[in-house]
Formats: sequence, structure tokens, C-alpha cells
Amino acid sequence: MIAIAAIWGAVLSTYTAIRSFSKEKPKIKVKLSHGFLVYGPDLSPQMLRLEAANVGRWTVTFSSCGLILPSRITPFMTFIKPQSNKEFPCELSPGKNLLVWMEKSELSENLRSHKFRDTIKIRGVYRDAVGNSYTSKSLKFSIE
Repeated sequence: MIAIAAIWGAVLSTYTAIRSFSKEKPKIKVKLSHGFLVYGPDLSPQMLRLEAANVGRWTVTFSSCGLILPSRITPFMTFIKPQSNKEFPCELSPGKNLLVWMEKSELSENLRSHKFRDTIKIRGVYRDAVGNSYTSKSLKFSIE
């Protein structure tokens, strides 16, 4: 009986420790998608959209964003001056989102200059001021 109580105590304290640790970490959802911007009744050219949503309890300061590419030579593309709804570096408080976009044609041209062709899988990434990275699921991108 004492052994069962000791095991139960160990399981319960482990569960509590894991839960309290997960509450301390920032929770950011990152989504990479194709889309358009809306200007009144008009639509923009086709865009690649990189969105971050803070679904956690803590404010996060993003220092940069970009794409993870399928290459050892050019594994990462940082957006130097991203078109965005906020300026970098930017603080993202709980319940808020951040959107960065780039014209698909501009991105295709940039990727072609780095010897990418056809269709590739890319992932979006945001980096915060303390070195954490938050990545999206992969997305197929057709280079035109």
C-alpha cells in the first residue's frame, strides 16, 4: 500500500512539474500560406503570408523572420525589411498576431537566383530576442 502511494506521489509531482514548466514557455503558432491582401474592392497580386499568433500567456519580442529552405548551401532566407503589419523588432502580446507578406513573383525571382527550380517545400520561421525559433508546417511553393 505504501509503494502504491509512493508511485502515485511520484506520478502526480511529475505531472505537476511538466504542467508548470509548459505554462512558463511562450506559445506561438506560425502559419505559412498563399493568399492575397485586400485593398477595398481590389486584391493584391498573389502573396506568400507568414503569420504568428501568440496563444500563450507571455509577451514575445520577435527580432526577425524568414524561410527555411531545402538546401545545405542556402538553408535560410531572412526577410531583411519585411512588409508587415508591425515593425521589427516587435512585441507580440498574448492574443495578438503578426503578419508578414511577400509577393510570390518576387520570392520566385529570389529563389531562382539561388538555383532553386520547380516546386520546393519551405517553412516559415520567426525568431525572438532570446534566440527561440517558432516554425510553421511545410508548404509547397511553385517557383514560376
